[in-house]
Amino acid sequence: SWAESYPDGYLARLAETGVDSIWLQAVLYKLSPFPWDTSLSEHYVERLTNLGKLVTRARRQGVGVYLYLNEPRALPLSFFQAHPELQGVTEGDHASLCTSVPAVQDYLRNAVTRICRAVPDLAGFFTISGSENLTNCWSHQRGQQCQRCKERGPELVIAELNSLIRDGISQSGSQAELIVWDWGWNDAWLQGIVSRLPQDVSLMSVSEWSIPVTRGGINTVVGEYSISVIGPGPRATRHWALAREQDIKTIAKVQANNTWELAAVPYIPAVANVAQHAANLRQAQVDGLMLGWTLGGCPSPNLEVFAEM
Repeated sequence: SWAESYPDGYLARLAETGVDSIWLQAVLYKLSPFPWDTSLSEHYVERLTNLGKLVTRARRQGVGVYLYLNEPRALPLSFFQAHPELQGVTEGDHASLCTSVPAVQDYLRNAVTRICRAVPDLAGFFTISGSENLTNCWSHQRGQQCQRCKERGPELVIAELNSLIRDGISQSGSQAELIVWDWGWNDAWLQGIVSRLPQDVSLMSVSEWSIPVTRGGINTVVGEYSISVIGPGPRATRHWALAREQDIKTIAKVQANNTWELAAVPYIPAVANVAQHAANLRQAQVDGLMLGWTLGGCPSPNLEVFAEM
């Protein structure tokens, strides 16, 4: 349960190391009624109640709670036999819920509104719109297979998806933030997406992504996370510059504790590297930091040095 995963002592130790928020993954149809099949949403009220309890407990420790949204989730082809008008891109035995369909847009907006109204102290959301999961029709760069999204293009579809989530927050009256993560986007789409985003969101980019590195005589680039290679790199720097041109805030995604280089320990004690990365990001004047993905959330000297720097 969330109560067991985030005990008060853990939250207090995170706050002492300078962390001001935690995040956890959410699935919209598990936190709000799914209009085409309410059985998917069974117990959603209980989940919202438990989320509210976690948010309240965390706030007592000075810690906010963000939800990670990777939406809308693809559904089995059998679902679309009854709802063919909602179907987008097909992969294997699943298809995307096409976000160019007004009914799907209403679902996304209203689900976020319901969550924010049920949990008014939620700190915010962050999105990935190009993950391993099939979500929007351009999430796997194959939107040309959808007749609607093919015509509209990836920049409009992805920006609109994030704008719908932002509209859901606004519709609720919540002060929750929205962080838009560029993970999985084709770099050529970046300017077209960012220019269409609302100005009151933030753009997040992995700091060390695309930095050249030679290991064992092999030339490569950082694919995403690294502590041994110190950011920021050219991709993040370029993306943050495009965001600033639109007066959009910037956030650096880093792995402050550990990475897939060595994920079996709570943190990698490479404190000098971490400190240098923090100093570089201070110089880059980013507006915020996301300190870790699904590994490495342990209070540590590495987190402390990031806060100190």
